[in-house]
Amino acid sequence: MSLSAAAVEQTYLDILEAVKAELTIPVAVKLSPFFTNFANMARRLDALGADGPVRCSFVMASSRSPSLNATSLPGWRSTNMNRRHSLKAV
Repeated sequence: MSLSAAAVEQTYLDILEAVKAELTIPVAVKLSPFFTNFANMARRLDALGADGPVRCSFVMASSRSPSLNATSLPGWRSTNMNRRHSLKAV
């Protein structure tokens, strides 16, 4: 099935409208990184009442999601944000 970009965007907008009509809690919309104009789509979602767009940096099935331990990544350092000296740039 091949959809135009406009059709994909309209699908997001239609779903948001239906969800907002049924819920009273805040609704964030998760967007794939493949939107060519993220800012425009975010504006359109905001106009329909979305409480915030969420941009995912990659799309992957949850069963394939890697386990990640941030403390084992290069450049990781523990920061105590309550102390002024910890707020300097790395």
